[in-house]
Amino acid sequence: MTSRIGKGSAIVALSAAMISGLCVFNVCIVQVQAKTAAAVASSAVTSTSESWVVALKNLKNAATRVSKATADVINDVGQRKAVADIDDAVFFQPSNRQIDKNAALWSKRQSQLGPLETPRKSWLDSDMANLKRWVEVLNTDVDATPSASNPNAQAQWTEMNAIVKDLNKHFATLEGLTAGPTYDNLAIASAAFAVRDDVNRLEKPWKAATKVSGK
Repeated sequence: MTSRIGKGSAIVALSAAMISGLCVFNVCIVQVQAKTAAAVASSAVTSTSESWVVALKNLKNAATRVSKATADVINDVGQRKAVADIDDAVFFQPSNRQIDKNAALWSKRQSQLGPLETPRKSWLDSDMANLKRWVEVLNTDVDATPSASNPNAQAQWTEMNAIVKDLNKHFATLEGLTAGPTYDNLAIASAAFAVRDDVNRLEKPWKAATKVSGK
């Protein structure tokens, strides 16, 4: 009788130990799952942050190239028929100061310097092809930005998207003016300046986006 009681106690003890071990095992599983979920979440945050940095960098690089390409257009429609001074830097090597002026100041200055030369079609076509390529890259980079993944910067992305839409409108106007066969130098320059002004407008929301991109 005593032997049976002893065996029963042993079985109960063994069962209790197994249940205790199972509970500890389950707790370990839960802990591992929790750590795994935290690691995945951390990885997702890091990935999102990195994607923002890449997107912002790409957008800035494309916008910079659009701006540089407009300078070529402006320069080619700013050549003059008569040059009073053979050392005129504007004629031989376009000054960077030209592209820092607005369209009205540029037009006034060009009118004072003398009659403008009809743009060379091959050069203007090349300028526009280059500009179009970078405008397309800019559009692709804006469309590819992960705006939905970071609501903190939604306002900045919305503003930049609106600016790029304006840029596309101004570029379409510029395309029409440069289609030929006749060219209005001042109108072309004005349209090119409008595109460049849109690029300048991107700077403020872009900088604001960089401050919240990692949040």
